[in-house]
Amino acid sequence: MTHTIGWDHGLLAVDRFGGRLGPVLFVLPDGRQVAPLAVAPWFSEKVDLSLTPLFHRLRGEWPCVPFGKDVSHGYSASQEWDVLEASDSRIRLAIAYPDAHPIRRLERIIRPLPDRPAIDLELIIDTREDCRLPVGLHPTLGAGPWFIDLPPETSVATPNSIIAPIASVPTSDGAFIDARHFPPDVPTEELLQVLEANGRVGLINKGEGYRLDLTWNEAHFPSLLLWISHRGLMMPPWNGRTTMLGVEPVCSAFDLGTTVAQGDNPIKDRGIATTLAFRAGETFRTQYRLAAQPIQ
Repeated sequence: MTHTIGWDHGLLAVDRFGGRLGPVLFVLPDGRQVAPLAVAPWFSEKVDLSLTPLFHRLRGEWPCVPFGKDVSHGYSASQEWDVLEASDSRIRLAIAYPDAHPIRRLERIIRPLPDRPAIDLELIIDTREDCRLPVGLHPTLGAGPWFIDLPPETSVATPNSIIAPIASVPTSDGAFIDARHFPPDVPTEELLQVLEANGRVGLINKGEGYRLDLTWNEAHFPSLLLWISHRGLMMPPWNGRTTMLGVEPVCSAFDLGTTVAQGDNPIKDRGIATTLAFRAGETFRTQYRLAAQPIQ
């Protein structure tokens, strides 16, 4: 079920279920070892797959095609992928979509960089018919603490259409929080969409003295969704015990699903795409990178 690659600067694992990357261990130039990606606290527990298959062995990073809670983050997120190649240098996986789906097939290539603690990832989408779909990438970090290295005036949106600077996001009780700091002071479950994220974000872990840089193609994914999950979900298997930070490049309107993303919405009204256009018979490719480095 799991395939691994070890190299001079780390160790990575890939689970066939969901094609998920994780856990990942990076070895920094000073010899320290860090593991930024989340592993759910119920990872080794039995989960009822008839309820929400997405939660099964939840960990790390995976693609969401299409992206949205109405489609459980895409067919591929809750199915077994086929392993096409598992060598010392890369892992290739693929999954065929149901015949009635406009997407025909996904392929995923995961390749560590031999000279540094970094991983290159590629997502390839083959399309069966013309369509417009929300799509996302889903890196999920552990408890941290993390500082999201974005300018304080960076605009974010919330599902109730408030537009605010990330350093001063209004809460339901009339207070303001600096959403660049994770985890928050109180249990909560929040989604914030960073508008025009420019294809990069740094995640600083001051406690362990390193940063994780995520870079991607901003033309494909103009926004960055921040999923702030801090002991706010009480239903099984979350049970009020889970702290995760989703740092998700998306072309979507939050995770509200295909219908909202394809229609009029506050993100689209600002001139920011919320769906990608696919044409029958064409192949879409996008690349992104996770890289770690020490900080002073």
